Amino acid sequence: MKSYLLGIALLFISLPIFALPESNSLETMINYMEGGKTCDDGTDFWKRKSVEVVKNIYSHPTPFHPFGKILEEPHGTYRVRYSKYGCDLGAKGSIVVAPGRGESSVDYFETAIDFTQLGYSPVYVIDHRGQGLSPRLGDDQQKQHLVNYAHYISDMDAIVEEILEDLSSIGRSSEPLFLTTNSMGGGIALVYSISKQSKGQESPFKAMALLAPTIRVNYLSYVRKAPTKLNNLLYSEPGALAIAWKRCGIPRNCDVYAAEEFSTYKPTEFVLTGTPSDENFMTHSKARYDFHRYLFEDFSWDEIKENEYGDENWQSVLIGGSTAGWVVASTPYFPYLRKPETLKKLPNVPMLVMTAEFDHRVYRPYFTGEKDENGDKVIDHDLKYHSDFCENVNTHNQHGNTGLCRFHEVKGAFHELYKETDVFRNEAMSKVDAFFMEMSQ
Repeated sequence: MKSYLLGIALLFISLPIFALPESNSLETMINYMEGGKTCDDGTDFWKRKSVEVVKNIYSHPTPFHPFGKILEEPHGTYRVRYSKYGCDLGAKGSIVVAPGRGESSVDYFETAIDFTQLGYSPVYVIDHRGQGLSPRLGDDQQKQHLVNYAHYISDMDAIVEEILEDLSSIGRSSEPLFLTTNSMGGGIALVYSISKQSKGQESPFKAMALLAPTIRVNYLSYVRKAPTKLNNLLYSEPGALAIAWKRCGIPRNCDVYAAEEFSTYKPTEFVLTGTPSDENFMTHSKARYDFHRYLFEDFSWDEIKENEYGDENWQSVLIGGSTAGWVVASTPYFPYLRKPETLKKLPNVPMLVMTAEFDHRVYRPYFTGEKDENGDKVIDHDLKYHSDFCENVNTHNQHGNTGLCRFHEVKGAFHELYKETDVFRNEAMSKVDAFFMEMSQ
């Protein structure tokens, strides 16, 4: 234990201190939300943008059409949102961020500040369809719904194209553009990259840093049931898909919550048990957790709604659980991403896959058969889903690049690495920065 604590202390000392240490991050970020953060020329550091895309209607995936059948509605439109952070052009280039499920681009306000301090600017953060600043897809504003996963890809393509135009207009056309993601954003980024490569189009990114990407989802973590063999089977990918199809019912209505535990947003008390086996939360940082709650519960979005949305289906960034439709639309893509024939389609863009040691959204938990000093069953886990993915990328990519993917484990951390407590967050950001700089040489 002493050696572990010494290692953590030395790591903390050796890492750079970023713009907003945890001790004052919450107060500072609330002040920025309430009073604004401006650049030296008086312009806003945070600018909200939108892209008009065709509102395609896709059928839900079936066993015979895994990704759905496209049915276009030519005159329907949808305005997907993203945020642009920064004042000047960063010396190291620019960054695009693809967040995770349920997150908004505003959740990455602090992360954007730190990346600008590191020399990356502007920082662009996507609001995926149906969440964050992007309009909702159903009458219930709190439901995380999706008609087809391909919408995520086409939306990202449209946003990145506009970002490239924006960079060109401000005199940045040759400096590197990097991509970093969290959770669901990593899966979207991988399918986006494969799509570009399949069309014969060059990826705009110099390198990608994927934090806890959804290569495989531990659905058991969402319902918080004991990690027995039966539950691991029931809440595997096929099990979750079967449950979601059942909840869609006949006649089919997939705009229902995917599980009884999925519902409207419910504030929860922030409690750290200190026991990774009991971990059912996403971060050690109460300050960064409280900022996320502030965006959901306390900040008034009325002025932004009135000035920027008109009659669009949006009230705030608040969102609850996923629908059965989201599970049905998303789940088929995860095994698709792991297939060797899919990995051959990846572009020759270096990627870093970074995973927290205690990431219950990623690992497959199981009882070891042992008990701890308190007599409780010991839950074990591993991160092989991610480490094996990297090895398979290096083995199967068509470029013969045996170092295309690197894997890094952040010891002691939980899922939300960009929102973790300083010691883990700084390690993650430093690793991403170092990787981007190495790949830009």
